[in-house]
Amino acid sequence: MQIFSPIGELKMQNKLIDMHCHLDLLENIDFSILENVHILSVTTTPSAWDGNQRLFSKYDNIKIALGFHPQLIHKRINDFELFEQILPKSKYVGEVGLDGSAEFRPFLEKQKSIFESILKQCTKNNGKILSIHCRGAVEETLNLLEKSPDAGKFILHWFTGSIKELERAIQLGSWFSVNNNMLLSRKGIQLVQAMPINKILTETDTPFGKFGHINVYNQLQNTLNALQKIIPSLSNETIISNFQNLLMKNKLST
Repeated sequence: MQIFSPIGELKMQNKLIDMHCHLDLLENIDFSILENVHILSVTTTPSAWDGNQRLFSKYDNIKIALGFHPQLIHKRINDFELFEQILPKSKYVGEVGLDGSAEFRPFLEKQKSIFESILKQCTKNNGKILSIHCRGAVEETLNLLEKSPDAGKFILHWFTGSIKELERAIQLGSWFSVNNNMLLSRKGIQLVQAMPINKILTETDTPFGKFGHINVYNQLQNTLNALQKIIPSLSNETIISNFQNLLMKNKLST
């Protein structure tokens, strides 16, 4: 069984976890604020990988995920060859997945073809940790994940599906990264309440969403505070424990 190395060698005590952040899209980065955050910085295109490595590889608490955002696939479908070339270098994959919202549903078949190929390549490369976008296409996303049980561990980022779809994702062993935007609606709160507490992680999705203007550390702290009101037994220690379990196991089911 492959063991994923931790994000950095820093002690985990009192650290916050951001499992989905577009760090390269921030105009100004205050690294002093990020010292107490372990960050998975996702990318939107394979060509962004090298630049992100140059920017962030010297920081132990930041890891880069190789991405191919579904909203961009129809414009950059030929970039998949570059994705394949880079994939062996990365333990982390994201942001990838499907987007079935009105604007992008016409391109869903292209997205499915690329996402299925990504999962096959992850399987060939001993499994990865994937941060997955599934807006408006949860069923299609889960269908492809179910067909690729050895692609690695997957996290459904900013999940907005139905309770039934959530239950199926749980059966497939999904983790869920939660941001404060999700906790503004009754549906979002109901979804979080139905998530297994040992599969919940925190994210910001900075710079996107209502809170993109707030720094990463404060966003995460606000999310934790909101989560604890919904799930009183959840603490940052819970998130850290979930994070460590994610890194230590390379199976889709528990």
